[in-house]
Amino acid sequence: AHLAEVAAAAEGALPAEAQRSILRLAALHILGGQDAALPGLRAAYAGRLDAPALQAAFDALTMDPVRGLADLPRVARELQLFRGLPQRLARLDTARAVD
Repeated sequence: AHLAEVAAAAEGALPAEAQRSILRLAALHILGGQDAALPGLRAAYAGRLDAPALQAAFDALTMDPVRGLADLPRVARELQLFRGLPQRLARLDTARAVD
C-alpha cells in the first residue's frame, strides 16, 4: 500500500528507495510462491525504475517464464545479471559495516 501511494505521488521514475523496495517486493513474491502477483507488479511499475541495474533485475524477476529457444538470449542476459549479484551484495555489506 505504501509503494502504491509513493507511485501515485511521483511522476515518471520513482524515488530511489521506492525502486529498491519494488525490486525487493518482486523477489519476496517469488520466494513466497506468489508468482501470480508478478504480472500486476510489472504492469504497475515497469518503466518507473530509472537505474539500469534495478530495471534489469526487475525485468528478470517479473517477465514471463522462458518458453522456448527464442528466449535463450534473454536467459543469457539474466544469467549475466545474476552472476554479478554476489559482488554487488558484498559491496553493500562493506558499506553497511562502515556506517
